[in-house]
Amino acid sequence: GFSGDLCASGCLNDCSDQGTCDADTNVCTCTASASGGFLYTLEDCSKTNCPVGSSTGLACDGRGTCSVVDNEPVCTCNTGYTGDACDTVVESSTNSTTLSGIPGYGGDESAAENPDSGSNLVPECVKTDSCETGEPTPVPTLAPGTPTPSVPPSMAPTVAPTPQPLSQVAQVTIPVAANNVDTSNAAALQDLIADIGAAMLETVGVSDENADTGDTGVTTEVVLEITETTSLEFTTEPSAEAKASIIQNIEELRCGDLPEDQCTVTEIATSERVGGRRRLNYDLELEVVMSVTEDDDVSTQTTLDDADFTTQLVAAVQEDTGETIVEPTVDPPVTTIEAEAVVLVAESGESDSGTAIDIEAIQEAAEDSSAIADNIAEETGDDSLVDESTIETDLCAGRDCSGFGTCAEGVCTCDPGYEGINCGMMTQAPTNAPTPAPTNLPTLEPTQAISAAPLTGAGLWVAALALLVTAMHL
Repeated sequence: GFSGDLCASGCLNDCSDQGTCDADTNVCTCTASASGGFLYTLEDCSKTNCPVGSSTGLACDGRGTCSVVDNEPVCTCNTGYTGDACDTVVESSTNSTTLSGIPGYGGDESAAENPDSGSNLVPECVKTDSCETGEPTPVPTLAPGTPTPSVPPSMAPTVAPTPQPLSQVAQVTIPVAANNVDTSNAAALQDLIADIGAAMLETVGVSDENADTGDTGVTTEVVLEITETTSLEFTTEPSAEAKASIIQNIEELRCGDLPEDQCTVTEIATSERVGGRRRLNYDLELEVVMSVTEDDDVSTQTTLDDADFTTQLVAAVQEDTGETIVEPTVDPPVTTIEAEAVVLVAESGESDSGTAIDIEAIQEAAEDSSAIADNIAEETGDDSLVDESTIETDLCAGRDCSGFGTCAEGVCTCDPGYEGINCGMMTQAPTNAPTPAPTNLPTLEPTQAISAAPLTGAGLWVAALALLVTAMHL
């Protein structure tokens, strides 16, 4: 999606092929709808711009499916909801009630409209010969005033809730005592990440019970950044091909199944003189940086201080290049660990149940380093794991306001035409209707009144005769 010597030209994701890119500003203009609005929204035009519901602030109110129909963003509402944004509850009829939701009953209301037509509660035909021949099936309804039978809970339709889009409101950096963490233990790392996430939720006012229900509109994402620095010393400098193989195989052994963007290895080569004569050593200084989430399994990794790490490395390089290298000496790695905890809230500013989220209070709590350290100690059972004086909170770090605003003191001020906690929603698009050109119709001259010419000669005699005839008839 980008081009140029510095890869600085181009729009994000090529506007998702759903808009046009301004080459001067690198800003997408999303495809217009038939009515003059936008078919898509967000910075890269990746989201269909369906109507937003009044109760949740979500597309289709979180109660329908958003799609493009006839060049317009349209909501297809779930059962029980209607309206352009699916934010209107369908009211049941008070005149008659059908039992179409109950097995054995149909949905025709004719019996309720004509209560004298016979029984108004007749089981529908259950696949008999008469049904298969196309004969009308008796359909039960309830006459006015008849109590509505309850539908068993097991038969009620279940509609999966639509996940709300989330917006970041705080980023907290928490240095962790590396000596207290076994970075080779995958389960221990995942537990630590989960404990820090739970501690952050507790800090911003979300209890364990509320977090379990998922109805808070607030969540956290935690990443452990593990940095290891060490040195591998070779008494004989490997060839250029072997050097490239060494780095590649260190990445594979140390990073395991972590993707490339979550684990990197950096190397520095040096030479030195020993004993009065020049002896070229290859000193490979390594910095391994890993970003691990709760979902990552690091059990496939080989730690740098494993007893068989160098043996595995030499064997891998020989297999790659056919070259036998001298087994290196490995310095014990120096490890630092930082946890980056991000606090996110629903873009609508409300929980799933419609309760307003106090974002200001959440941000204030996220700046309480003492409470964060205490809650982490309680969750992990280790009161020396975190030093509250090293915890830092930034309310704008990582928030670009979707590229359509500026963050200051934890609040995004959106550019004209955008709204939302992170300016991720477009307001109504300008119509940009062209001004019609003058029609240049010719100017019409004023109509001339037609005046009657005075009667003279024969015309006067005819008029006089007409008056005489009229008088005779009177």
